[in-house]
Amino acid sequence: MQKLLFYSTSNEGLGFYLDSIERKLAVQLTVVKNENALRARLEEKVFHLFVLDVNTLNSNVITVIQEIRERGFSLPILVVCGEAKGSDIVDLHHMPLVHLVVRPFHEKALLGIVRKLLISKVVPKQVFRRFNTNQIAQIERLVSGEEVLTSMYNLSKGGAYCEFDADETLAVGDVVRMRVALNDLNSQHTFNAKVVWTTRKGKFSGRFGCGIRFVNSKDIHRMLLSKA
Repeated sequence: MQKLLFYSTSNEGLGFYLDSIERKLAVQLTVVKNENALRARLEEKVFHLFVLDVNTLNSNVITVIQEIRERGFSLPILVVCGEAKGSDIVDLHHMPLVHLVVRPFHEKALLGIVRKLLISKVVPKQVFRRFNTNQIAQIERLVSGEEVLTSMYNLSKGGAYCEFDADETLAVGDVVRMRVALNDLNSQHTFNAKVVWTTRKGKFSGRFGCGIRFVNSKDIHRMLLSKA
């Protein structure tokens, strides 16, 4: 039987869903109520998934996850939160096998991702909410090396939506590198991505827009070869 470790600091909490998780997914659920108990349980190294339920995704939560990794827990972590900002989503995106779900969500969606994480360690990262932004980003076409400026209007852990000042020739399947300096950080972040859809009339500016999905660096070479 799969074993799930659950720890919550949230006022809302997932208590309503715990019975469904344990009953419908047939897992052995262990609930801890403080950080000392959490550390002790992690030392047992018998769990297949750790669920961390918090009010807000912030630097303290990131530190907790880093500490958990340092203690040798290398299996999937699911973070459930009520609020999150772009910079913390970016930090979480760079952490392997860490997934994010943002309230509100349906029970079916939560059960679905928990089931997938228990069955397979390799699950496409996802988030159930996008965060509005309005920042300049730079996109480089990896095939040609051409660079263009774009306005990034929303960001999620799995991708972003951008619109351009003029009609562009980006097409579905194009592999790109995106550089963005988030307003609340003094650093630049770089993502490898793939164009997954385009529109000639964007929602915000009325100009050409595209949706991109972030991809792992190890997948870039394979994608470039497929376009050769």
